[in-house]
Amino acid sequence: MTVAVWMHLLLSYLCYQYPHVTEWVLRNLRVKLEEEGENHLPLCLEERDWTPGAPLVNNLTQSIQYSRKTLFVLTEGYVKTGVFKLAMYLAHQRLLDENLDVIVLLMLEPVLQHSHFLRLRRRLCEKSVVEWPRTAAAEPWFWQNLRNVVRVDNKLMYNKKYSKYFTSKASADMSDKGDVSEVTTFDKSKLKKTETAEKNTLPTKETIDQEKST
Repeated sequence: MTVAVWMHLLLSYLCYQYPHVTEWVLRNLRVKLEEEGENHLPLCLEERDWTPGAPLVNNLTQSIQYSRKTLFVLTEGYVKTGVFKLAMYLAHQRLLDENLDVIVLLMLEPVLQHSHFLRLRRRLCEKSVVEWPRTAAAEPWFWQNLRNVVRVDNKLMYNKKYSKYFTSKASADMSDKGDVSEVTTFDKSKLKKTETAEKNTLPTKETIDQEKST
């Protein structure tokens, strides 16, 4: 895959070695961002867009370097892997080298709750950390909020206490960045009451197989 193609990709998705998560990304995340909504947001997917046979590090580096945002789909197993640490290092390197904050964290499971990194991330740019909702009623808001977050330059969403430590030099390079006012805090009072008290967790492999057979 040439550099010219990579540069047109908006978002790289990172989560490896977990088939049920990959299935969720392909059947849900990809459809919601690439096919639905007024503004289609193309993804760079490992299973579809990486160069076959190329070393993982090369593919990983290219996907982060030439994508405008990097979306980390976090699960308990993934955050413990070396791939996650390498990918996070590469994403942070863009902030140091290019003054571009490209990180978006999508938490499918309640991970890193005691992590200094997560606390710092929330303090600096809370809106770049999104969580899978606990009820199905909140899912439409979740998808709309995620679309807005990946379109808006992270630095426009920074906490004002910390934004002064970063220049806005690179912000102008992001087109179609949208209006930061679109990214709003979730108002739980607007949700319809639901009898479902259980957390709306990631579908299991068995559930996905049943859906395929119907």
